Amino acid sequence: MAIARQVLCVCAFLSLPHAGAEPIRYSVAEEAESGSLVGKLAEDAGLTPAQLSARRARLVSDDGRQHFRLDRASGRLVVAGRLDREELCGQAASCMLPFELLLAEPLQFFRVEVALEDINDHSPVFPEERVSFDIPERSDPGSRFPLEVARTSILAATHPGIQHLS
Repeated sequence: MAIARQVLCVCAFLSLPHAGAEPIRYSVAEEAESGSLVGKLAEDAGLTPAQLSARRARLVSDDGRQHFRLDRASGRLVVAGRLDREELCGQAASCMLPFELLLAEPLQFFRVEVALEDINDHSPVFPEERVSFDIPERSDPGSRFPLEVARTSILAATHPGIQHLS
């Protein structure tokens, strides 16, 4: 009985060849419109669009939410709906949306990660509304005059210096 169990475990392990492989990675800007291209998932997984249909490909996430849609006819991964980085990841410095591409007959899956890139939808704020400079006549061309750092309101409190303008 122990040998049969070991054989079963080995067969299960071999049927999932990509389980330990590096995930397929993409990035997309937050607020991307529904239907926006994220990547050519079939091609990046080494599959054809025909294989996606024949093997009943589907996307599965741990939380059950479908942020992306797989177009089986083209093999493209597209945005399924509005993606708001702050809503999905709060104030975390990075925002990764992981899921799996699951195929049947034989069972196979590919890990996929999509980084949600922050767009600057929060205007930067400078400490002073107005700044005056006294520039000497003898200043060399190209001289620099430092400004105080500006911060965006969303990250300023928890991640000082992550996003700044000067």
